[in-house]
Amino acid sequence: MDIRNHIYKATVKQMLSKFDQENLEEKIQNWKQENSQDLFFFRSYSVSSKEDVQEETSDNDGNVSIDVIQKLLFAHQTAWQKRMISRYGNEITLLDATYKTMRYELPLFFLVVKTNVNYVVVGSFTTQNETTTSIKEALNIFREWNPNWSPQYFMTDFCHEEITAIESTFEGEQGLLKMAN
Repeated sequence: MDIRNHIYKATVKQMLSKFDQENLEEKIQNWKQENSQDLFFFRSYSVSSKEDVQEETSDNDGNVSIDVIQKLLFAHQTAWQKRMISRYGNEITLLDATYKTMRYELPLFFLVVKTNVNYVVVGSFTTQNETTTSIKEALNIFREWNPNWSPQYFMTDFCHEEITAIESTFEGEQGLLKMAN
């Protein structure tokens, strides 16, 4: 195994620390007790082996690959944010991601709506990576939490994964969903 694979293995191990995920689960339980109206969804990252990255396979180039069982997903919406998305989210909703806000370099997404005063965050989620499938899964959680949420417009940066996830999540909605990039 060459040095790249050792570095990759160490990076993955540190990036997706079980200890930090367990701490987050404990924090979520505390938050739920403090405010039972807030909504949380958490699915931890896990790989096929018990030792995280002990058992890996190599491709023909000698690169290590890890069998991922499930990818990390964390979504959160407060009761106040739920009221704001219900009141203001059916006209235009913004979806934006930020990176390197924590040591794991996971994308942190914000759902934002324009109110009568300002723009406010009405939900946030973190995914393992920025794929259409991951973003769509998170958006569907917010749809489940907010069944009447049906924005007429969505604004996002020019990210194909975000655009595709939005279009497939809101496919078949009344009217035509328009993308404002």
